[in-house]
Amino acid sequence: MTTLRCQANGLWQQPDGVCILNIPTIMVTTSATTVTVAFTAVPTVSQYCAVLTPTASAAQPWASGVPNTTCRATSPVTISSLEEATNFMLQAYLIGPLPRAIQSLRSSTVTVRTNDARPSAAPGMLSATAGLFSGRLTWNPISPVDVNGAFMHYAISFSNGSQITTTTQTTTNVSGLSFGTNYSVTVSVVSSGGTGPNAAVNFTTLQDAPKQPTARFVSLNQEVVVVVTVPTGNYFTRDYCGVFQVLSISGDTSFLRRAVEVCNVTDTVVFGSLTQDT
Repeated sequence: MTTLRCQANGLWQQPDGVCILNIPTIMVTTSATTVTVAFTAVPTVSQYCAVLTPTASAAQPWASGVPNTTCRATSPVTISSLEEATNFMLQAYLIGPLPRAIQSLRSSTVTVRTNDARPSAAPGMLSATAGLFSGRLTWNPISPVDVNGAFMHYAISFSNGSQITTTTQTTTNVSGLSFGTNYSVTVSVVSSGGTGPNAAVNFTTLQDAPKQPTARFVSLNQEVVVVVTVPTGNYFTRDYCGVFQVLSISGDTSFLRRAVEVCNVTDTVVFGSLTQDT
């Protein structure tokens, strides 16, 4: 009868017949500075408790064996403000409802480790050299103490977040770009702890010099209309311009009276307000 009563209340029966809380089942997650313990399939309790004890190692001889016990009224239990990349021994137990507050046996000891911290600095002196369809990026590495973990690579991305490539070097080529276009690119360090802050640079890809245009002229009473045709190439045409020279002719000699430059954003340039038969 006692065994059934213990099981019905989610408890465990000791050899002497006393019902106590069962050993808890836990799931553990970690970050760089926290350990979170989630308790599963437990009876009604008043406290969920986790005992975290740092362990010394060759890499962390300063770590002491002072246990840190944290209890909460609800699951999960999070222990915060921990040292990153540190090993701990973890046990968990339960405290039953008041007034009896029966304490369960402790779970088996498991070893957990806080994560490496993310890199704390961005690459320095990021610069870009532009080509027609590419850009070459160079930068300085960050200090090893700012990596905060094991270095993995540099991530190169457009400013909208889409990744271009990764590299372990401090220079890379970004290809497949359009000529005469402005780009914003970021570079960040990726370590075992995650992605650090980024450095950004803007650059504009080059253009070829415009090719020589051809023109068709139409003369009217007091204006000349010039239709300009520009060969295709790796450049953008911003303005279409023409220079109209007004000459004075005396016998076989001509003199430049004035020169007028007219530009238009379309391929038709009009020289107006002219004198007839000039």
